[in-house]
Amino acid sequence: MEKRLKTLYQKIDELEASEQWLDLVDVYQECIRISLQIYGEYHDETLALYIEYGGLLRNLGRYDEALEALHKALHCAKVLKGTDHLDYAASLVNLANLLRMMKYFQESEKLFLQAKTIYEQKQATQLFQYVSLCNNLGLLYQDMGEHEKSIPLHNICLDVLRNDQEHEIIYGITLNNLVEPYKHIGEREKAIQVLKEAISIFFRNIDHASVLFAAAMNNLGIIYYEDQDYGKAKQCFETSMNISKEKLGTESESYKHSLRNYEKAMERISQRYPSFEPFSMAMEINENSKGLDIAEGYFRDVCYPMLKAEFSEYLPRMAAGLVGEGSECYGFDDLISRDHDFGPSFQIFIPAKDMEIYGAKLKKCIEELPKSYKGFQARNTCELGAGRTGLLTIEGFYDKFLSIHEVPSKLSIWRQMDDIPLSTATNGRVFMDNLGEFTRIREGLLAHYPEDVRLKRLAFHCTQIAQSGQYNLPRCLKRKQYVAATHALDEFVKHYCSFIYLINQTYKPYYKWEHEGLKTLPVLGKYSYDELAKLVLIPLQANPKYAIFVVEELCKRLILYLQEQKLTDNDADFLLYHVPSILSHIKDDNLRNSNPWLEK
Repeated sequence: MEKRLKTLYQKIDELEASEQWLDLVDVYQECIRISLQIYGEYHDETLALYIEYGGLLRNLGRYDEALEALHKALHCAKVLKGTDHLDYAASLVNLANLLRMMKYFQESEKLFLQAKTIYEQKQATQLFQYVSLCNNLGLLYQDMGEHEKSIPLHNICLDVLRNDQEHEIIYGITLNNLVEPYKHIGEREKAIQVLKEAISIFFRNIDHASVLFAAAMNNLGIIYYEDQDYGKAKQCFETSMNISKEKLGTESESYKHSLRNYEKAMERISQRYPSFEPFSMAMEINENSKGLDIAEGYFRDVCYPMLKAEFSEYLPRMAAGLVGEGSECYGFDDLISRDHDFGPSFQIFIPAKDMEIYGAKLKKCIEELPKSYKGFQARNTCELGAGRTGLLTIEGFYDKFLSIHEVPSKLSIWRQMDDIPLSTATNGRVFMDNLGEFTRIREGLLAHYPEDVRLKRLAFHCTQIAQSGQYNLPRCLKRKQYVAATHALDEFVKHYCSFIYLINQTYKPYYKWEHEGLKTLPVLGKYSYDELAKLVLIPLQANPKYAIFVVEELCKRLILYLQEQKLTDNDADFLLYHVPSILSHIKDDNLRNSNPWLEK
């Protein structure tokens, strides 16, 4: 029997390593049955099995079964050890955590505090079990809405676990637990910072922490949801939901919670791109209106009534908007922009297979629409601007910029893609999307590069920023080579902008607008906009030292960002020295070992 028990313990280790939690239930049940036969009810072996089995059932959402197992564990610990023993305290914590998940908050708090007293009386506050207690008590206070009480408890855990490589995953759990409290007390930036650090830890340990990665991705999805970035939120929730379903099953609280969030995000997406009906009130259009607003008003007031009257059968298969080339698609248009490719216009997107069915008729009807609108005359299209508006196929629109009309599914395809065409294909505004296909591709692209690709490009731009700004610019200025210095400065600005867009997970637009676009980016965007504007106005011949100083200050901000994101632990001022650390976070072997001086 003991040999069989040993075999079962090995099986538990294997299943836990592969996170096959559902398969563990039967194994634990057999272990308990054998332990009772060999050792009896009151034995350390049986006690440990009750605790582990109860914890497993709790995580799987099988609360009634878990309650029975953990009550047995508590009674066993009381008989074996007494009520002042650490093993009894550990049993209290396990039961308290279950009661927390069952929403018996007062009963849970009582047991947590009882266990906490035992640990403190035994001067055992450095034990991992005490750390676990503080973490779970902090979660209880979060559930009770008392977030201020939870933060000190989680910080106790961080203090104990900091720099403890053996418990890095638990450190990540604690960081993840701090997200909600920080948000509730108004420290949203701290919440995002600890969450990203937690995700990085879980991703590094994904083989042993995929369920934890799922929980953190759910939290990240909530932040995107709060920022109204529902496409990214949906992707995070979907990742969390799929992992939870596979590892914990559909009865687990983790799966149910991420599923609810996923459904909320999908509802918001459908509201943002609904089956279209005109607004009850006309849009306010005046002489100062932006091109996107003029385009949407023109579509709603002039085109849509025609579509409803003439193409009601096919309207469910159409999308409309203004996306692509032109400053108005970025919202950067002004009075100067109106000299070409400006005026009432829109795009209607249909599947390619629909074109031969009703495309010719629809194109003719669009061409016959009134060209002026609200005082704006017909679009003054230049020769190079032809074909940007009117009737387009969904596939043709995306093929034009990306050579594909689907969200890339392979890393190798993402590696070949560039910011400017991606930015052009995903800018602008979608006025309606009844079919949903145009928006599905758009949202998938807007989710940005896979993390490995993003990290590789960050590393590449670090090499270029260091070479052009920190190395070549000072040397050129010292030699009084001002043309070369100007080239170096241009390269520095270009790659610095690329870095800022990457850390904001936003595609960099056409070079004419890349500086203007920095203003709207939340992470170092306004800072970079201001400092780069200052830098390019410095007379290099008259004030070379100040130009070098500004460049170094800009680089210091990038290094600080990399350190905050745990992408480097190097203190060097030269950005090039941080490149190996960034590359080390890449999971794909080929990409991690590729030449950092090449972008792709």
